[in-house]
Amino acid sequence: LRVYDNPIGPRLNIERALTRPLAVDGVALPQTLALAPPSPNPAHGVTRFAFALPRASSAKLEVLDAQGRRVRTLFEGDAAAGTHAAAWDLRDERGDAAPAGLYFARLVADGRHEVRRVVVMP
Repeated sequence: LRVYDNPIGPRLNIERALTRPLAVDGVALPQTLALAPPSPNPAHGVTRFAFALPRASSAKLEVLDAQGRRVRTLFEGDAAAGTHAAAWDLRDERGDAAPAGLYFARLVADGRHEVRRVVVMP
């Protein structure tokens, strides 16, 4: 029986693999507007969003409270086709901490939208 003190092979950062866009030449562009589920969710501290645009366009990613009021705009402007990332530090536009509860991330581009739920933990 052999006991190994060191892990075998490289370590995989699962959070980074799921939340960071992958930059690879020759990869096909996404066929449709897409907003990945936030990570982590429930959120505590910071949560990250990945989104994909099928073509260059004006896009807006914002966080809304359960009543549909804008809490924070995470991205707004022209964006290239492909994948993008944004992070929310769980603060509103004024810099105040968002209270615990249910929120929604909404991505709008090319007249289409995608929505994902986010739960903020105390």
